[in-house]
Amino acid sequence: MGQLQKDLLREACKHSIGIKIEADNFNAWFEEGKKHSAEYNPFETDTNEGQYFNVTRMTLSNGMNVAGASIP
Repeated sequence: MGQLQKDLLREACKHSIGIKIEADNFNAWFEEGKKHSAEYNPFETDTNEGQYFNVTRMTLSNGMNVAGASIP
């Protein structure tokens, strides 16, 4: 809590923990993802620990992101 999404994801990528991010250049990967961002965005992801999640991310009118996940 209190950290930016980009910082959390950068740490996950750097230490191969949490969400699996397969990118040689984290910043380029993150910026590319922003191009495909939508107000409501369901997606699937897996983790370096072998788990799989269905995630829904919503962007609120103030620009904040809210995410929820379920394990199928």
